[in-house]
Amino acid sequence: MRTSLLALVIGAFATLGNPAAAGELDAETRARIEEMRGEALAKLVLLDEPRELPAAEFEAPDGAAATLADFGGHVTLVNLWATWCPPCREEMPSLDALRRRMEGTGIEVITVAVQPGARDKAEAYMAEMGLHALEPYGDARNALPRAVGILGLPTTIILSPEGREIARMQGDADWASPEAEAVLRALAEAFDAEG
Repeated sequence: MRTSLLALVIGAFATLGNPAAAGELDAETRARIEEMRGEALAKLVLLDEPRELPAAEFEAPDGAAATLADFGGHVTLVNLWATWCPPCREEMPSLDALRRRMEGTGIEVITVAVQPGARDKAEAYMAEMGLHALEPYGDARNALPRAVGILGLPTTIILSPEGREIARMQGDADWASPEAEAVLRALAEAFDAEG
């Protein structure tokens, strides 16, 4: 019993003394990431405090129910888009390239189409455009945008390994840019260093 209590106390102090272990970024890491964003990710906003997100179901590529919690344990980029949205369509090839480059790194990149018939339309669009790294997630009920509080597309949120929102960007970006990869790797490194 004393050993368990001691481990609990040590763990609590380690978390309190280590902001990223608590899901927050320290000032030095934040400043470094802010600088890395450059023009490519100028609209990316790092949150002052990680935000808990309510559960919302959407469709996985196989048609099963999925939630953002399914991607826990990794820094995860979640892009909400629609096939009818020109800026969304424009950034999809760069998201596909980013996902290909992030394979095997422990960094997840997913896109969730938000519209009636979402998963099928996403699958057809990805096939038409030759996007093979991305998988067709869909949300025909608009549950995810309501849960995370977005009003426009595309919107990208970045989740910590604990599943909390740590960054958000409204609008499109060049996700194939070196800046995008550097920011994701820096976030993964910051959270992995504590884990």
